[in-house]
Amino acid sequence: MVLIDAVHEDKYEQFEKVLSEEKASRMWLFVKDPSKNDENIDRIASIEQVRSKQNTFDFPLIVLTRATDSDELSKIETDLQVEFLKLSAKSKQYFSKHNDHFIQNSEPELVIDSIRQVVESVKANIA
Repeated sequence: MVLIDAVHEDKYEQFEKVLSEEKASRMWLFVKDPSKNDENIDRIASIEQVRSKQNTFDFPLIVLTRATDSDELSKIETDLQVEFLKLSAKSKQYFSKHNDHFIQNSEPELVIDSIRQVVESVKANIA
């Protein structure tokens, strides 16, 4: 599995700790109402699903994380990425040179190389 700058289930609670009350309130409106986010995702249901399935796996996992900038919210997100490494004993983390959320666009070779690593790792265990 390759996670590309994935959103951690604790992101919003961590953001709430550093945001003003007004900004936190607006954030929660966005989180709780699927019609208010670009993907129309029920984020609360998704978070509950992830939390109910806290397993450790035995497959290769690469976590791709964007570069951290000086923004406090960005730092929280990139710090939470480390938590994903606990999902598998066969995990690695690589950082993009860029601090945007679209690693697949800004650094596609990192994504391609990570996918190849995972495929090669799986092939090596099958043979």
